[in-house]
Amino acid sequence: MKKILCLGLIGMLSLEGTYFVKAAPTPQHTPIVYVKDTQVTAQSKVKISTKEIKDIKEAYQIDLKIPVLEGIEDKEIQTSINSFIEKDALAFAEDIKNQGIQFTKDSKKQGQEVRPYTASTSYEVAYNKNNIVSIACTYYNYTLGAHGHSQIKTFNFDLTTGKELALKDLFDKSEDYFPIINKEIQKQIKADPNKYFTEKDNNFVTITSNQPFTIEDGNITLYFSLYEIAPYSTGIPEFKIPFSLFKKGVKTGIELKKDSIKVVPELTSEKNDVLSSDIQVPVLKNLKNEKLQSEINKAFKDRVLQIKDQMTIEGKEASEDAKNYGYEARPYSLSADYYISYNEKNILSITSTYYQYTGGAHGSTLMETSNVNLKTGEKIALKDLFKDGVNYKKLITEEIKKQIVSDDRFYSDASAALNTISDNQSFYIAEDGIVIYYQSSEIAPYAAGIPEFKIPFSMLKDSLKLDVVR
Repeated sequence: MKKILCLGLIGMLSLEGTYFVKAAPTPQHTPIVYVKDTQVTAQSKVKISTKEIKDIKEAYQIDLKIPVLEGIEDKEIQTSINSFIEKDALAFAEDIKNQGIQFTKDSKKQGQEVRPYTASTSYEVAYNKNNIVSIACTYYNYTLGAHGHSQIKTFNFDLTTGKELALKDLFDKSEDYFPIINKEIQKQIKADPNKYFTEKDNNFVTITSNQPFTIEDGNITLYFSLYEIAPYSTGIPEFKIPFSLFKKGVKTGIELKKDSIKVVPELTSEKNDVLSSDIQVPVLKNLKNEKLQSEINKAFKDRVLQIKDQMTIEGKEASEDAKNYGYEARPYSLSADYYISYNEKNILSITSTYYQYTGGAHGSTLMETSNVNLKTGEKIALKDLFKDGVNYKKLITEEIKKQIVSDDRFYSDASAALNTISDNQSFYIAEDGIVIYYQSSEIAPYAAGIPEFKIPFSMLKDSLKLDVVR
């Protein structure tokens, strides 16, 4: 088997980082809770206070109210989360401040009245227990037009690691939550259609993978930007989606297993004329073998930088083409996240997702998984999970074919075309099985997403060599 040094070649998650946090100690842990109604039992709250920043000058008026988390036992996590939220608010204010300064200079040159630009922030805490904090921050600016502009930015954090949660992190991997949420939003729009754009304008079609959201007891609240699906008079559209709509419920609590290795995020967001990126890179902490830990972490970061650098090069070329041919240049965008599907018994399975948008009708998503033996540093291939002599390819291929036949999302000839899985088949290890997956559009239309096939351990138990079954 190949050593972990090769991990950069097989691909890990993408996200670049300047913010660095580690996992909280045991006293902060509470059970993972999936709820299908409005009742949540386990509680673990942190205190949230307000930091106020005011700066009033001739050219601008800044009034920020920023949430500050207190009482997290791991102070490195606490500092990292607070720094991340504050930096975002300060960057927003700095942009308005610079615009105001430039406007004041231009107004004075032209002998016109000087009026200040304004920027303010406020927030509401939607959820604060079970090691999850969910906050909705309102960013408001007024730059002397007909009216001001507001935006909701949401911050959802796992307090055991400091990782910012995406919408997908609330659901079981098998939960097909996109169509459920889309259907409920369409239902709520239909109940009050005059508040929203019509089909001939820019009506709602679907949520996105990075949709702003908060959680509360009993609901997920989704937010849209001004003018995105409704006129300005409607305000910021928001929709409450009941937990009860989801078959597997909604995750409202986080825990770390006793034998888990700590994996924490490095977070960065960056925006320029060429590329907008929102990145989280996984960082292993407290592994006894420090050399191995360093190699793994370097491989994760190198993979992100490889993708980011390539997109930057292509983005610059696209920008130059736009200038040469006289059309509007739009920056490319990259978002990267990771999902830890297995972290026990010195085995780590991390799936990295990279969403890239370079123009066109939609972006593209790439998934890559790193399955690692943390004792030896070796990459775990699919064959390494099985005893010698077991025809695992046949077992898995037959099960995938059954699942394809029972699902109409796939290409009509997908089952017939699948003779056998490959030696380097993409997979990740879950708590209750092995999950085989294919890239977008490989065996199903783009709308089907990334097809996954779970092969339960109960089907494979007698064939397994590696101890991954609970």
